[in-house]
Amino acid sequence: MYSLKMLNENSSNISKFKVDDFSDISFWDKIFTSLHTSHTANLKSSFKPFDIESDRVKLYKARLINEGFIQMPQLPWDNWFIDLKEAIELFERLSIPLPFIFVYCEPWLLVSKLNIVIKKLFGESYYLLPDFWVWHVDPNKEAAGWMPHRDKGPNALFQNGAPKSLTIWIPITDATIENGCMYVLPANRDPSYVSGGFDKEKLDMQNIVALPASAGSPLIWNQGVLHWGSRSLHRNSPPRMSVAFEVQIANVDPFNQPLIKPLEIPNFEDRLKLICKQVLQYSHMYPLQKDIELFAKKHAGLT
Repeated sequence: MYSLKMLNENSSNISKFKVDDFSDISFWDKIFTSLHTSHTANLKSSFKPFDIESDRVKLYKARLINEGFIQMPQLPWDNWFIDLKEAIELFERLSIPLPFIFVYCEPWLLVSKLNIVIKKLFGESYYLLPDFWVWHVDPNKEAAGWMPHRDKGPNALFQNGAPKSLTIWIPITDATIENGCMYVLPANRDPSYVSGGFDKEKLDMQNIVALPASAGSPLIWNQGVLHWGSRSLHRNSPPRMSVAFEVQIANVDPFNQPLIKPLEIPNFEDRLKLICKQVLQYSHMYPLQKDIELFAKKHAGLT
């Protein structure tokens, strides 16, 4: 049993819950009332995607090939953006695996708001991959992001270096050198970029680039580039919270399944299944409590 402080009008209420309650949509409606488990008419009517000018598209596409990554400016997100931060903080306190934030519609709207941008970067239609995550990197614990890795490696690149797939990484809070911002080895400085390996002996440390980013300013990289989240410094800095999605162009074989159509928010049951898939496929990095593991296997269709 878990102790849960419900964030509703009567915030002093203390309730008990079990992991099995995760399958009940009303549980999530009660736990955090500022986010929505159904795509309401209000959310639909207020939705407006971001766009970029043609000269910026040309620059970004060139950088994704030559350097492997781009940094977008801070964008004017909707009011629910701050609610995501508060919900992640709550889940962290309750030891609920953070990807369960995707039971709500608003996290899906993050990537939907970037739909036009992603389509212009690819130059054609695309799908969301069933690969997403949420981070809460706490400097007070000297926590770190993920170790150096390539999301898909050279197989995610066409012969000319253009990306077949991209990672969309969105900081929910400011990402700084103190709380574990992203670091990248630019493609044109990476001796192992074509092979997809990681040879530390060949790595020139001066070629590494730090990517501090203000809250709401997306980083986008191709899935062959080497990148990682640094270890935070114990300086009483606020945690780094971020969300990432993966997308791929439509006319290549799926890197993972099921593929998800852009601008589509899966229904609650499908969202829950996708979340369970995430926590299981990344359990080697984030070990699961036994009851959560059993719940995830059940709802991912593995039992």
